[in-house]
Amino acid sequence: MITMQKQLEGTQKYINEQCR
Repeated sequence: MITMQKQLEGTQKYINEQCR
């Protein structure tokens, strides 16, 4: 479960950087 959470956080950060 923790691994999935970390993956989700990484994806959100990636998307946020792409949206800049």
